[in-house]
Amino acid sequence: MKLLLISFFFIFSVEADEKFFKEKAIKDQKKYVHTEYEDIISGGIAFVVGNVGFFTTESTPLRAAYSVIQTVGIINISDGIYESYNPSKEKYYYSLFKKYPGYKDKEKNQRYFSKNIIWINAQEEKDRRLSRFYGSTFLATQYVINTLDDRTSSDLKSIYLFLAGVNMIVAGNSWFTRGDYEKHMEDTEKLGLFQIFPIPDGLSVGMSSSF
Repeated sequence: MKLLLISFFFIFSVEADEKFFKEKAIKDQKKYVHTEYEDIISGGIAFVVGNVGFFTTESTPLRAAYSVIQTVGIINISDGIYESYNPSKEKYYYSLFKKYPGYKDKEKNQRYFSKNIIWINAQEEKDRRLSRFYGSTFLATQYVINTLDDRTSSDLKSIYLFLAGVNMIVAGNSWFTRGDYEKHMEDTEKLGLFQIFPIPDGLSVGMSSSF
């Protein structure tokens, strides 16, 4: 009787966990289906408004205000691109468990989950890093363009050049600095120990070539 109760609670726990993962993945997927381009669109509008306002007004305070709108627009576009490429870790994890082949060998099970969890986290690190890189590069470019306008005051030019320099440093750091997961994945790929294979919903995760 005791063994029967333990088996029942184990099955219930597994089913409850799977149901939780599925509901969370579907919930997040629906959320991003409807808002996937929200930040990109709002950021694009702010970017256009900021540039039109900046290059059509003669007032220094207004130009400073419009440059803030330019900045907000570029940041929103960068965030929107990140969200569209990296919508939901829960969906990735759910697909990972759903595809689980049930290896009898303990070592293969460990490699299956470790490799794929590394891949999921590496993709998130890469997407976030590239989002910072492109966002900072666009901001630096925008500030430099602002300084090229003859109507920009010398004080504003100094501020824009300073901000451009800061963003170029951030962009350079983002381009050359890898997170722990991303660096590990790249190192193992170079050694031929990391292969990509498809699983449901168009998701790809890594698998060891030694399988």
